[in-house]
Amino acid sequence: MKTNTNTVPRAAKGTPTNLNLWVLKKFFAGADVAANRIDSVSVASMRRCLKAGLVTVTDGGKTLTLTDAGRAAIAGVQ
Repeated sequence: MKTNTNTVPRAAKGTPTNLNLWVLKKFFAGADVAANRIDSVSVASMRRCLKAGLVTVTDGGKTLTLTDAGRAAIAGVQ
């Protein structure tokens, strides 16, 4: 049986990682609302941010809106 040699602790399920927050910051790029057009490599990160309540789906699914928690979360991301 193969043993896991990964020593990096994993984020709790539904908790955004630093990579997820970086993607979120790049996606919104200073705006509070963005079109719901996510490239395929960013879908998992945006889904995690959505589940964490950092963004909400608005305008019938056409746009994503950054929540107050989302603005606070990306404030410290470089």
